[in-house]
Amino acid sequence: MQTTSGSPSSPPSGFPEGRAAYARVSPDGPEYWFAYAEKARKMWARPTWGISEAEIARINRLVLVVAGDREGLEGALRIFRVIPKAKLYVVPGTGHATFRERPDWLNPVILDFLDRE
Repeated sequence: MQTTSGSPSSPPSGFPEGRAAYARVSPDGPEYWFAYAEKARKMWARPTWGISEAEIARINRLVLVVAGDREGLEGALRIFRVIPKAKLYVVPGTGHATFRERPDWLNPVILDFLDRE
């Protein structure tokens, strides 16, 4: 992982696409990228992202869980099984960037889901 100073303890400066997207939409401004990236890194390092299954199970809304079949479905299936009103959509032939890789398949599913809510 690329870092700001080359040391492993520095916040990541890699993932230029994510950094550019963050700069476009962040209400805090692009200068907060490093703080955001470090918080995200710590969250992703935890096996449950810091949220227990009991907390997830308290979600009492219709939820669409989306996953690409090349990403590994364990996390998505765990979330789907725990949320009582969850719906699962697995997008074939995609990985972690499902939204970017197949918007032509995914967008109609999301729009249909939102119309039902």
